[in-house]
Amino acid sequence: MISLMVDHPSPGRGRGLPRGTRYTAPSYDKSKGDPYRPGCNFTPTVAVKLIDMCAALNISISGFLNDLVEAVEVDPTTGTPKGWPHGVQLKTPVQLKAEEARIAS
Repeated sequence: MISLMVDHPSPGRGRGLPRGTRYTAPSYDKSKGDPYRPGCNFTPTVAVKLIDMCAALNISISGFLNDLVEAVEVDPTTGTPKGWPHGVQLKTPVQLKAEEARIAS
């Protein structure tokens, strides 16, 4: 950590990389098949919305995000979500695993 502070001084903060320069592309080896655990931050409004949606579905945030990403239709030519950012398309029919469990019980 000390070498990082010396190599990348940050005026005013005295530690770590300067704000706005800390992003690094995620590294993930698809061939290993290991779970991917990203770290992310949500704005307060989005966090409340996410927590409330997950509570209403009785599903974890991780489970919800997994189901949501799985449901997004991807454009095979660009690799981006179809309709992004204005009208993302979901695969049809979409049924979250939490909803399936609720129906089954």
